[in-house]
Amino acid sequence: MPEKQNYLRDLLENPRATSAQVCERVKASTVNAVETMFRKLQSAGLVFVENTKPRRYCLTDKGQRELKPLSEETSEKADGPQAPEEEIAPGRSRVKALLERAGAVLEADNHSANNLQTTTVKAHPRLLELLAVERGLSGLPRQELRKVRDSLRKQIGDEQTCERICRLAEAEVELSGEKSWWPDSEVVARLEAEIAELKQALSLSKEVTGLT
Repeated sequence: MPEKQNYLRDLLENPRATSAQVCERVKASTVNAVETMFRKLQSAGLVFVENTKPRRYCLTDKGQRELKPLSEETSEKADGPQAPEEEIAPGRSRVKALLERAGAVLEADNHSANNLQTTTVKAHPRLLELLAVERGLSGLPRQELRKVRDSLRKQIGDEQTCERICRLAEAEVELSGEKSWWPDSEVVARLEAEIAELKQALSLSKEVTGLT
């Protein structure tokens, strides 16, 4: 059964490995056994897990320090006294591991950025239509309409006629609201009569206004 050092050494040599890859190399019984060991190592701060599918594992700085004494001890037992040129090999190995880990982190960041770009929700085709309606319900169009109204009032030049037009518009709104909610027949009849009277006084036909 592989020990903790076997997992750490494998990640040092193979950063960003999946549990299935490690399982095959360290000869673990199952992939679940590997993931259980990695959870323990993660809790101890020796391993960090990338949020990818499948999850990938790398050594932390603490994990590398944990593995360093064992690596140096194993190297001394296997090789015996080394020449001065060979004494810097562990240092080179650590530098290589750090570079690989930095590359793994950068790749993970790029992967996350790509996921954000690919998972961005596309705009619904009716959004622009809704935006136009929301703008129409806002105060801005009313301000512009007031400017047009004031200009038209000046061009007509008859205050009484303009007031009749204003009342006609108000009555039409009242009639529409009355018909849409438990209509009162008397109120409806009164408004319809008032609207007809105003149209006649203004020489406006039903076809022109489009309302009854």
